[in-house]
Amino acid sequence: PSRSAVRITSSWFAPVSGIYLAGCGLYALIGFPLDDVWHRLFGQDVTLWGPTHLMLIGGAGLSTLGIILLLTRGLDRKTFLALRRPPSWRRAARTGAAVILVVFVVSAIVAQFANAEREQGLIPEHWDPSRALPFAAFCVVVVVIAPIVEELLFRVVGYGLLEQFGQYPAIVLVGLSFALVHGLIAGF
Repeated sequence: PSRSAVRITSSWFAPVSGIYLAGCGLYALIGFPLDDVWHRLFGQDVTLWGPTHLMLIGGAGLSTLGIILLLTRGLDRKTFLALRRPPSWRRAARTGAAVILVVFVVSAIVAQFANAEREQGLIPEHWDPSRALPFAAFCVVVVVIAPIVEELLFRVVGYGLLEQFGQYPAIVLVGLSFALVHGLIAGF
C-alpha cells in the first residue's frame, strides 16, 4: 500500500482515489431515489437541469477525476500529467495561438456542413428566470468542470497511455475517442 492509502481492515487498504471515486458514485446513486421523489412532487416534465439531475451529472462527472487518479496510481503524476513549465514560454504562446487559429478556421469550415448545437439540442429556445439557479450550476459544470476533466482524461492520461504506440497514432486515437465520446458528427 502507498503512504496515502486508507486502512480498511488490518490487511486491506484502499487508495484515496478509489475512496474518492466510490464517494462520487454514491453521491450520484443517491440522486436516483431523490429524482423519483422530485418527479412525484413536481411532475415528470420539470427542467432537465433540476437539482437531482445535477447530482447525477456532478457525481458522474467528478468520478472521471477519480478514474484519472486511479489510472495514474503509482506513476510520477507531475511528469505523467505534464505538470511542468514549458521550456520556452514564447514558443508555447505561439503554438497556443496557432492552435486557436486552426480551431477557428476548421470550425468555420465544419459549420458549413454540420451544426453541433442542433445535434445536441441542449440550447434553450427561451429564457425562464425561474430556472436561473440550475442554469448557473449547468454553466459551472459545462464551462469549468467538464473542460478540466476532459483535458485530464483525453489529452493527458489518454495521450500518456497511448504514447507508447507513437506520437502521431496517440494524437489521432485521442482525437477520435474525444469525438466518439461526445457523439458529434461535427467532431469528426
